[in-house]
Amino acid sequence: MERFYDPTLGEVLLDGENIKKIESRMIEEATKTAHAHGFISSLEKGYETQVGRAGLTLTDEHKIKISIARAVLSNPSILLLDEVT
Repeated sequence: MERFYDPTLGEVLLDGENIKKIESRMIEEATKTAHAHGFISSLEKGYETQVGRAGLTLTDEHKIKISIARAVLSNPSILLLDEVT
């Protein structure tokens, strides 16, 4: 999730949860589940690495793994994946 700045009004929610309340431990667990922790940890700035236009360009495989981690982080009852490879 991009966090270039904190909102001055309101809040940013992920599945109804304020992202400021999401602990780094929870993010790390989700990335381990999605098999993304290894490549994220190998980056020079790890979880603080900027991605996108002004930062690192992710491979399609890494984008998929991060998307899965984000889905896992929302703690769904069922997570249905179709053609994720």
